[in-house]
Amino acid sequence: MFFCLYIFLEKFNEQLIQYERNMHNKLTFENCTVRNIVLLGRTRVGKTTLAQVLKHLRYVPPQRGLHIRTREIEFINIASTSLKENQDIVYNFNIVDTPGFYQTIKPPDPKLSNQGIINLIDDYLANDRTQIHIWAFVVNFHDGFSKEDLETMILIKTHYPTLHQYMSLVITQCETAGDKARQNFVNTIFDNPDVRTHQLKNYFGLQVYFMGCLRPETSIACNLQAAKSELANVATMRENFIKLCINRKDDQDYSQSPLILSWKLIQRLCWRYYKTNRNKCLLLGGAILIIFMALIMNVK
Repeated sequence: MFFCLYIFLEKFNEQLIQYERNMHNKLTFENCTVRNIVLLGRTRVGKTTLAQVLKHLRYVPPQRGLHIRTREIEFINIASTSLKENQDIVYNFNIVDTPGFYQTIKPPDPKLSNQGIINLIDDYLANDRTQIHIWAFVVNFHDGFSKEDLETMILIKTHYPTLHQYMSLVITQCETAGDKARQNFVNTIFDNPDVRTHQLKNYFGLQVYFMGCLRPETSIACNLQAAKSELANVATMRENFIKLCINRKDDQDYSQSPLILSWKLIQRLCWRYYKTNRNKCLLLGGAILIIFMALIMNVK
């Protein structure tokens, strides 16, 4: 009896689904598996290009200019359907593209300080989202491992010391580099005496990944053979990084407590108020000091 009822319900649902399709319902929604990714690193290492390549495999970045393009935290949202265990799963990637540290090239607007960028990231974590699946620290292969890269690593580890289990190292612009050249570059980073002193290798708990893109020079020259070679390398690297994102679990939370984040936010708000209302703050501080001294005198 129960089996017959089950068969009846199955047929009923199938007919209902077919009826919905025949209605041409264009406003259907899917349950999404969300992955949140934060990109970090010094300026001009290819964070924005990395995000765009995840979105479009054949993305060609503009040639390097004189100005910094990312001055605020930018959000790049992409979705893709993947077949897993014979089921279609819709993945929604929220990529958080942060401004680059050590902005040495003067943009049209005043450059951001490193502390200013840290403040932007902290504000994002405190106000917008706390569940981060992957933090990706980005270094550029062609630029080499610079002093600014090292100091940015130290700064990030100092400010976010407990993120090692969520942190990966992503080396960009590797579309023409072979496996040996990539590994030599990784060894150069981790063999650096300062990297060893600060134990930065252990900070990248999600290991090292590579990324590249179709080069602007290849596109301009219409070099089909070079483009195919670059595209094949980019496709492999992109797939490896996407697999890392997909395989992350849903229990990845930013490790600093809300109390610590709230205290840091209060500190920054007080400092901003002081900079814009310095005279009022000095008068208020003087009044509090006078009251405090008067209370001490009364106690004596």
